[in-house]
Amino acid sequence: MKKYFLISALTLFVLTGCKKDPSTDMNSDNMNDSTAVVNESMSDTTMTDTTMTDTTMSAEDRAKLLNKMTVEKTTTSTDPSDGKFTLSENKWILSELNGKAISNKTAKDYFINLDSKSGKFAGFAGCNNLNGQYTMTKPGKLSFTNMLSTKMACNDMKTEGDFMKAMEMVDNYSVEGDMLHLYKGKKLLIMFSIKK
Repeated sequence: MKKYFLISALTLFVLTGCKKDPSTDMNSDNMNDSTAVVNESMSDTTMTDTTMTDTTMSAEDRAKLLNKMTVEKTTTSTDPSDGKFTLSENKWILSELNGKAISNKTAKDYFINLDSKSGKFAGFAGCNNLNGQYTMTKPGKLSFTNMLSTKMACNDMKTEGDFMKAMEMVDNYSVEGDMLHLYKGKKLLIMFSIKK
């Protein structure tokens, strides 16, 4: 009799342990990998899969939970700056505008400088000094507002006019090494390099 009871108990244990729970149906890639990384609109989300075990549970309860998993979700926001240079407190020299390389035609650098304490920026693009305010609503997002310039007239003001129009369209940025990229969506509008 004990033999039949033992065989029945082992059969029940095996069937219960092998039973598939539809709520935990995951592909084999995530089952073999202890960490799955998902990119959600410019923010990194790390999911760690761990099997539920508890030393205070009986062997039968642990067998029932064999296929159940918990997911620990940690959301982190990262600065899009990748390198030793930050967006503000640096003098960024204009190197490309609307896909075209810029050659400076004056003794003064074509530049932009952002001040994080005041939220203001200053710049120069060939003729007049520019200034205004900048806003960062979240990492990677950037916009320029209240742009003003001095009113001097110069022979060639096309670069300056194009520069101001592009600045008004900017909605995000990235810093890669010693380069600052300003975008409208995914379109690169303006590229700067660091003043060395």
